[in-house]
Amino acid sequence: MRLFIAFEPDSKTSQYLTMLQSEMALSGQGLRPATGHHITLRFLGELDEEKVPIIKKRLSCLRFKGFAANSAGIGFFPDNKNPRVIFIGIEPDDKLKRLKEMVDDRIRGLVARQDKRFCPHITLARVKKELGSDAINKIMQLKTDKHVFAVDSISLYKSTLTQSGPIYSKILTIPAEKG
Repeated sequence: MRLFIAFEPDSKTSQYLTMLQSEMALSGQGLRPATGHHITLRFLGELDEEKVPIIKKRLSCLRFKGFAANSAGIGFFPDNKNPRVIFIGIEPDDKLKRLKEMVDDRIRGLVARQDKRFCPHITLARVKKELGSDAINKIMQLKTDKHVFAVDSISLYKSTLTQSGPIYSKILTIPAEKG
């Protein structure tokens, strides 16, 4: 079972992201728009199903206060010369970093250590065939508005890979503490 832990932007931000995806589609062929906008706190990878109840139990004990997340500009993985992923960045403030650390603490020992630097983002599209420099420049020049949205819960997701892209299913949602 392929799992990850993430939170979602609000519906207004998600609508804005969908509009940006439409504008990007006009910039070039070979883009597959991402569905199910979310910000991954931790990708767990392919795990045996017997680990899922343990992960759920550990995450259920997680306590955090809600906070606001801020979107940033458009970015590319691994870079804008040969992009594989196009995304909107999320400003990595202290509250977001602390939530990521709390999640990592809860799953420690159940999954492999993650050595990658945390780069919070929302995937807009995956690049399926090479984009020319004109298309990349058009995407880089898209005007992006800053959006602020509440992080009021996190969820454990199952990701099922299909020919038309991944399908995400929530397994568990942990709400932020009130107040």
